Amino acid sequence: MELYEAEERMYDIAEELIDSMTKIKPVECGLDARAGYRLYISEEAIAVLKSGVGPLDYYGGFEYVGADDKCEIGGYVFYKADSDRIQDHIDMWKGEWKVDDDD
Repeated sequence: MELYEAEERMYDIAEELIDSMTKIKPVECGLDARAGYRLYISEEAIAVLKSGVGPLDYYGGFEYVGADDKCEIGGYVFYKADSDRIQDHIDMWKGEWKVDDDD
């Protein structure tokens, strides 16, 4: 397989993943509106175009997500629900987020 063919496949895979996700604004999952214009969300991850990583990291606190809990595929960065920070925002989006009474 040639490098360019592999790269094209990765972009196709990313688009398939994005097509299976829901497009949202950051506030719909409890993030600051400045965290980006558009995010993609599923029960497994939150994704953003690579060009939108800066605001999401800064205003959304995603710079604290570990390298093992995010991956780049094609033109997107996917933040995995394995991270508690990401799972909390997915739960907010699903309406399942609960405040811990011990805090």
